[in-house]
Amino acid sequence: LLQLVRSAAISRDDKAQSNSEGNGNNDQVAKGQMKGIQLETASSKEAVALGKALFSRLAAWCKERGIRLAVISTGCKSLLASLENDPELAFLAEATTFFKELGVPFFDPSENVYKDFQENASEVYIEGDGHPSETGATVIAKHVTPFILKQVEGINRSN
Repeated sequence: LLQLVRSAAISRDDKAQSNSEGNGNNDQVAKGQMKGIQLETASSKEAVALGKALFSRLAAWCKERGIRLAVISTGCKSLLASLENDPELAFLAEATTFFKELGVPFFDPSENVYKDFQENASEVYIEGDGHPSETGATVIAKHVTPFILKQVEGINRSN
C-alpha cells in the first residue's frame, strides 16, 4: 500500500477513462493510463490523505471480520530522505501517530535497517533496481521478526 501511496493517484475524470478504452492500450500503459487509472506522482498532501484513507478502510475491514492487523515499514525510510517532497516519506512521518490513533500496531525498523545497510552497502540492493537483494531482505527480516512474533503471540494455531 505504501508503494501505491508513493507512485499512484487515481484519476476518475472521463478523459482518462475514455483514453484507455479501445485500441492502443499499449500506448496508454506507456503513458501511465489504463482503464481510468492515471499513474502520476502524487503530492505529499495527497499521498498522506490517500494512505490514511486506504489504511483506515483496511483496518475497518479487518475489525469487522475479527482479523488482527499490524503494519510494518520495510525500514528503508532513510533512503527516501534525499528525495525532496517524497510522498511515501511524508506518509511515514505521520504513520506512528496515525496508526496509534487507529489502534493498529505499527513498526518502522528504519534506524536499525539503515545501520546494517551501511555496513553491507554493496550487498543489500539489487544492482540497477533499487529493491533489497536477498541479503537486504535478510537484514529487514532480522529487524521485523521480533515485532511479528509479538503480534502473533497467543494466537491459537490449531484449526
